Amino acid sequence: MLDLTIIDYLDFSILIPTIVGIYRYRNIGFALKLLCCYLCFGVVFEFAAYLIPKTPFISNIQNYIFTVIETTFLTYMMQMWTQKNQPFLFFLFVLILICTSICIEVSILGINSFHFSLNITLGEIIIALTAINAVAHTISKKRISQMERKIRLLILIPLLINFLFSLIAGFMMHFFYNPLNPTFFIKLYSVVSITNAGSYIFYTLAFLWAPLKEKFLLHSY
Repeated sequence: MLDLTIIDYLDFSILIPTIVGIYRYRNIGFALKLLCCYLCFGVVFEFAAYLIPKTPFISNIQNYIFTVIETTFLTYMMQMWTQKNQPFLFFLFVLILICTSICIEVSILGINSFHFSLNITLGEIIIALTAINAVAHTISKKRISQMERKIRLLILIPLLINFLFSLIAGFMMHFFYNPLNPTFFIKLYSVVSITNAGSYIFYTLAFLWAPLKEKFLLHSY
């Protein structure tokens, strides 16, 4: 039996949009299917984090795999909304970049110790920048229906806020962490769990609303 805290329950709230996304999977377009697949992987890794004993090696392997999945799936989804002609080329570029950063990190820092992860930070920066571009594109483009615009922003704005805050928390943890007073940093990462849970609410709404207007969304998703 797992000894779960409030933060653990917030982390496991990823199950809500995942279940809704799976239920609506046949009725949503490809971009939202990518989001659903990303959430499914997120559920797997959340449970793995609590069920598998944490060692530096296992933790690093999990982080590397999930960073590749997270960065490629989310950026591909957003590029489909901003660069419809060749989103796959950007996907390949991001995949190569993240895999290269992992190889460099492992060769320099090894894989059997806990350390600040360059590839996680790089992935979060890529996602945040892509989200900023996608938000600007969604707001400025006139040939998008109001419902389509709302659904995109329901996903993009919480996603952007979440990854920006995660970036800030990661940098503060790396450069200003004080082992004599860890309380502030524990609370800081608690807020990351709260922003995650908040984004899951909006993803759930996007999954619920998208199928109702599929005739407007089919070409963009």
